[in-house]
Amino acid sequence: MQIFDTLDISTTGLSAQRRKMTSIASNIANVDTTRTDEGGPYKRRRIVMLEAPKLSKFSTMLEQTRSRLIRTDKDHMIEGEPRPDEIFTGS
Repeated sequence: MQIFDTLDISTTGLSAQRRKMTSIASNIANVDTTRTDEGGPYKRRRIVMLEAPKLSKFSTMLEQTRSRLIRTDKDHMIEGEPRPDEIFTGS
């Protein structure tokens, strides 16, 4: 059954991204719309995604995983020749 759980998670993620892309396309298509059918101005659409816990082995495994923020100290930086795209010219 693990393969079906994986497919379910993938399907849910793709569906959410499809809704987000549809919303973005609608916002772009209506960028010059000054009046809607209801008479007011067009209001942009936003998709807000929230996580919902799923009672499965996968979510249990994720709950056990924790991460923490570690601030980088300047002494942790690698010394040597910087790559060309990392050189700051100041202009």
